[in-house]
Amino acid sequence: MFFAQIETVEGVENARAIASVEGVDVLFIGPMDLKLNIESNPQRATRDYAASLQEVADAAKAAGKACGLLLQRSDDAAALQALGFTHLAIETDITVMRDGYRQLLQPLRGQASK
Repeated sequence: MFFAQIETVEGVENARAIASVEGVDVLFIGPMDLKLNIESNPQRATRDYAASLQEVADAAKAAGKACGLLLQRSDDAAALQALGFTHLAIETDITVMRDGYRQLLQPLRGQASK
């Protein structure tokens, strides 16, 4: 399965062309990079972030492809699924490890203060 990652204004503008490429299975948005690119290039941005998500979802659907996104918060999943996002990654390896270590260390930190 091949994921084409879309993280720029140019990627959004070309989402339909990218989706039409043989072998591309999923249009996958990197949300933090896309938001930063939109904010950093207001003269080139023809859509805001929400409209960019919609454009990529529409491009994928029109081409019979899937679309996905890295979720920053799991409570955003239902709204993104309603837009047509089917491949949702939740968190990153670093955040999962960080949170796991916090849970492991929390009881030890409590004991150290006694």
